[in-house]
Amino acid sequence: MTFLSLLTKEMRLRLRRERTIWVIISYVFLMGLLGWLFLSTVDTNSSGPYSNNRLSEVGSTLYSLLAQVQLLLIIFITPSLTATAINGEKERQTYEMLICSRLSAFSLIMGKLGAGLLNALLLIAASIPLFSLVFFFGGVGPTQVASVVLIFLVSALWLATLGIFVRSSSHDQPSQPPSHTCSACSGSFFLSYSQPSS
Repeated sequence: MTFLSLLTKEMRLRLRRERTIWVIISYVFLMGLLGWLFLSTVDTNSSGPYSNNRLSEVGSTLYSLLAQVQLLLIIFITPSLTATAINGEKERQTYEMLICSRLSAFSLIMGKLGAGLLNALLLIAASIPLFSLVFFFGGVGPTQVASVVLIFLVSALWLATLGIFVRSSSHDQPSQPPSHTCSACSGSFFLSYSQPSS
């Protein structure tokens, strides 16, 4: 078994689960609902010379709201996608067969990490059309949206790596994955740097 065959097997197993589809639907629905609630509370019908400035303020505020909500969801979802990867093999009683195969430990970890990371990237890609709403209002350029997507990708990579590291280095009960610890540590790290400096 090679790295690519393990990654293919993991992706087939993960994407065929009903849970994956419901996570994507709930993820996009939650972000869309928050965007809709924000837009329904904002008065965009102001007239006068400052109406264009008002619309661009609405666009930039909507952009920052969606970006912060997405980052928060990535912080809590991505570690759980990778922290349970090795544990799932133990629960299905296929971990020993993976150890006995010719697959190296590095390839095993990279295959599990890649499968969890691709699920996180799928969530990020599913929410990109929501970010196109800000272009209707203005105030945000394509380079800003591209930079925030790059931040999401780097954050997902870091959190997926942290999740699989914490899971593979801990020796607690299989029914209690340490993804909550991972999310708490990474959440406090990211939220401390997202606060504006005064």
